Amino acid sequence: MDKQERVEAVNQIIQAIGDRGRGFFSDQNGNYARFVLVGDKRKFLHFLNADGSYVNPYDLRRDRHFKHGGTLWALVQDFKDFILTGSYTNGKHGYGGLFASGWGYPDNEMDEIIKLAREVGFLRQAATV
Repeated sequence: MDKQERVEAVNQIIQAIGDRGRGFFSDQNGNYARFVLVGDKRKFLHFLNADGSYVNPYDLRRDRHFKHGGTLWALVQDFKDFILTGSYTNGKHGYGGLFASGWGYPDNEMDEIIKLAREVGFLRQAATV
């Protein structure tokens, strides 16, 4: 999977998160946060909030323009690492990733998100508790 395919895979997960539960990464107008690659020869990864405002995903400290909380910032960092390296990164940034229990989403909806994340290649195996 190349970098653009990984961006598309992560954006599918972000939309699934926005369509369910508490609607993280989405707004009232039906817009979703997303990653985009920008540039001609050398492509740079950008993260856009649901309102289209730019957030620097390269800085590990939460960007002041990020519209969501720290747990979602850690997930964005995992997504960024996956897009850039192609390596499995779920939970690397210290919050438990998609397997964490603190999402506040119904179990069946989290199961759907996890299933999608496996299908698109972000997750490779079930969590071990």
